[in-house]
Amino acid sequence: MFSNEKKMNAPIFHWIPKTDKEKYFAYERFNISTELESFTEEEYNKILKVFFSFFFHFLKFVRI
Repeated sequence: MFSNEKKMNAPIFHWIPKTDKEKYFAYERFNISTELESFTEEEYNKILKVFFSFFFHFLKFVRI
């Protein structure tokens, strides 16, 4: 995509006026971090089985 390797690895900077450095951005309050869950393959398959059984059961009653 890029013809120059330096362009591809260049850092991205955001311009902020010096007077506004301490202010919050408009949507910064929505930046949250969460812990990611980890599952064994067995647990994951069990969850998928429950989800899909519910999903297909639901589809029987809904006309699309």
